[in-house]
Amino acid sequence: MAKSIMQPTTIRNELIKAARDRSRASLDEHSAKLVLEGFRVSIPRGCRVSIADTDLAQLDNLNSPWALKIISPDIQHKSDGGFVALSLTDKDRVRQEIENMSGRALESGCAVDGFLVEEMANPGIEIIIGGFNDACFGPAIMFGLGGVFVEVLGDVAFRVCPINHLDAEDMIDELVGRRIFEGARGGVKADRQTLVELLLAVGGEDGLIVTMNSEIEEIDLNPIIVNGDQATAVDAVMILRKQGNTS
Repeated sequence: MAKSIMQPTTIRNELIKAARDRSRASLDEHSAKLVLEGFRVSIPRGCRVSIADTDLAQLDNLNSPWALKIISPDIQHKSDGGFVALSLTDKDRVRQEIENMSGRALESGCAVDGFLVEEMANPGIEIIIGGFNDACFGPAIMFGLGGVFVEVLGDVAFRVCPINHLDAEDMIDELVGRRIFEGARGGVKADRQTLVELLLAVGGEDGLIVTMNSEIEEIDLNPIIVNGDQATAVDAVMILRKQGNTS
């Protein structure tokens, strides 16, 4: 997917203001991905829909199959609670899943702000990139194998930000499972320069966690799916900093 030009600061500020005005502790996934796109991180093509959007005409502009996710301030780990549906190929299935998720959210006492429908990303290697504010060192970045691997293997590397090109290279080489990126056992490959650019987009001098340090407390991009020189952030969490907390 094509990488966008740098997004105007005013747009990012408007997204954060909208979240704060609603007393949200984080950006919803749709807004978080718009912020990512502004830092040249590719995201799936998608649209935001409401429960009332019964004709789903927006989906005509997207290629199926689709992924559907709930947008809720009360639900962070959507897949665990049955709030993600994958490989949907027609509008009727999307409508049914919206109804099902809405019912589960209501039973759980969770608010529903809408739904995100996106084109499914092509298969590839799943990686994770995280950004956070360390109490002693300030902005920091984490990189590793994503999806279930990050929980099972814990194969990750950390650096204090801002990082440079050499730091990014070293983080890749630090992973025990780095051979996976080279197409081990006939698998897909991950272009090394693409990985470097992703790390710099988040933790470089002009990267997200450095540029938005006063507003963003933590980001979690897991997974980013990489296939060759194509990399798509299919899930994104961005926690806002508490106002007045910039230490």
